[in-house]
Amino acid sequence: MTKIWGPLGWMTLHSVSLIYPENPSQYDKQIATRFLDLFGETISCIQCKSHFRNIFNIYKSSNPEFLNSRQDFALFGFRAHNTVNLRLDKPRPSSVSECLRTLKAATAQTSFASFRQAYLSYLLKNWGHDISGQGLVTKEQVKDMIKINNEYWSPREIPIPDLKEGDIITPIELSKSRVNSRGTVVSNFVGFKGGKLMLTKR
Repeated sequence: MTKIWGPLGWMTLHSVSLIYPENPSQYDKQIATRFLDLFGETISCIQCKSHFRNIFNIYKSSNPEFLNSRQDFALFGFRAHNTVNLRLDKPRPSSVSECLRTLKAATAQTSFASFRQAYLSYLLKNWGHDISGQGLVTKEQVKDMIKINNEYWSPREIPIPDLKEGDIITPIELSKSRVNSRGTVVSNFVGFKGGKLMLTKR
């Protein structure tokens, strides 16, 4: 399932960030926020959904202005994708220009609009098979995404724009340290990382 939702899902996220206005209105921000909320809610892989929603919530909290421009929205998409790639031990692009080159190559034969359509069609079919209450709710959320895509994103389709360089490498995660009741900085992390068990002192 992740092999299906992943490539199409990421292409959808990157595509909408790159056709987002450079100077968005409040309406544009509301549409993007709604689409991102729906994007997180409709991911077909349960673990991937949970991880993406955590990433998104952390990023929104620490970067509340990220929908103030195309540049900032795109940086979120690149950092989120790299955060997941780090978790999966996959290669990570190290620069914005490398990300844009990769996306240009991927869309040489298939447009961003076609990737979005394929992803939304996949989601509709996937959640259409789930007859539970949650499945029915999620199917309606996918229909909302389709409406936003058809009425908002698709009419704004543009060639992949140039962007400034920015941080796309730093993982989106909660702070790995905290201050305990004695005022001492301690680690929050105990567990596996990079395939190795990492134990830290409390």
